[in-house]
Amino acid sequence: MAATPQLLTPFAAAGGITYKNRIGLAPLTRARADAVTGCVKDMHVEYYGERASSGLIFSEGAGISRRGLGWYSAPGIYTAEQVEAWKPVTAAVHKNNGLIFCQLWHMGRAGHEVLDGVGFGFHEKTAVPYSLEKARAAIAAGNPDGTTALAGNAGYTVDAAETAIAEGRADIITFGRPYISNPDLAERVRDNVPLAADPPYAHWWGSDSVEGYLTYPRATVKANA
Repeated sequence: MAATPQLLTPFAAAGGITYKNRIGLAPLTRARADAVTGCVKDMHVEYYGERASSGLIFSEGAGISRRGLGWYSAPGIYTAEQVEAWKPVTAAVHKNNGLIFCQLWHMGRAGHEVLDGVGFGFHEKTAVPYSLEKARAAIAAGNPDGTTALAGNAGYTVDAAETAIAEGRADIITFGRPYISNPDLAERVRDNVPLAADPPYAHWWGSDSVEGYLTYPRATVKANA
């Protein structure tokens, strides 16, 4: 892996927010929220907290209504209980000097009416207006860093990301799959440590277990003698 000084430089964005580096965690739907309440769990607190060395975390999509949440075990942010559940996640990220944006989510046509059978009451073809209430709910969840951003996830390698930053084609590069098995991705870039391989597909989502979610070791860097 090549040295990547550009990825590790801070970035001052509009709105007075400064990102400590240009490495972002892309929004990754891992399908581990409570399937009944839509609340994130203790495992989410640890998961996001240990990835806070990135310059910016995008949360997995948080549904803005039950009728628009067309993915089993995805989290929501449309009830008071869900808002409270997100607060420890945000606190863990902030404790580790990180920033987190909440990705507000309505699946629309990407969802499927088959989920009506499990009580979602999902309607992918119905136009229902929503106010800024859900954005305010994200802020109430202790997440003042942001609720909107424009991102393009193109399967960057670290070297390709470094080039994109150096050439001025991007301000921040987000990584998805590499962040699943590399919670310390930013530190690995800093220390020029190879990334761990992507995990098996079966571990990407859909489990109540921490296996494949919190079971990826951080790299050990030996100090020079």
